[in-house]
Amino acid sequence: MTTGFKSASIEELIKAATEGNADAQHFLGVRYYYGDGVEENEEEAFKWYLKAAEQGHKEAQYQIGDCYYMGDGVEEDKEEATKWYLKAAEQGHVEAQYQLGKCYDFDDNNIEAIKWYLKAAEQGHQEAQYQIGEEYYYGWNIEKNEVEAVKWYRKAAEQGYDLAQYSLGQCYEKGIGAPKDIDQAKFWYNKAAEQGNTEAIEALHKYKGFFARLFS
Repeated sequence: MTTGFKSASIEELIKAATEGNADAQHFLGVRYYYGDGVEENEEEAFKWYLKAAEQGHKEAQYQIGDCYYMGDGVEEDKEEATKWYLKAAEQGHVEAQYQLGKCYDFDDNNIEAIKWYLKAAEQGHQEAQYQIGEEYYYGWNIEKNEVEAVKWYRKAAEQGYDLAQYSLGQCYEKGIGAPKDIDQAKFWYNKAAEQGNTEAIEALHKYKGFFARLFS
């Protein structure tokens, strides 16, 4: 992708976009969407995203998916969102892969949901990693496997995802998918609590209350 357009003037972007440059079309869409140097205009953003997306620009395809999903600059249409997420996902766009998994999950297409969550997770997407952990933990759309759940929780937790940190703490506290280890449980609860995770904060208070009673 040509990154020089990020700092280009609006006039330069419009000229290049009008001449058919997909990167310029994408960045012009971004500028209109966020009101960067121009008046914010979601309809104009959508127009230029679409021009770039139709040329195979994966970031623009993902953003078109978002526009349809949220109704930004165009009427909300989940089917169209799924179509454009798929185009970007097939090009390896990690966020599109995760969002596509959510779309299929919402439509109860379990096989496709897991497929795309896993593709995003394998690229390091922390929310997708957490979601795969949840799938294995509860056996939702895949065979229940608590060891695999812990593996994927850990991947997301090590990236700082608080929900995964709390869930990993729970696994260590209860000895689910890993040997019971209270020190590890408290370690991960602390990590989540530092980010304001209320369940982790409550879990730590439980331990503090227990030790206060023990030594009182």
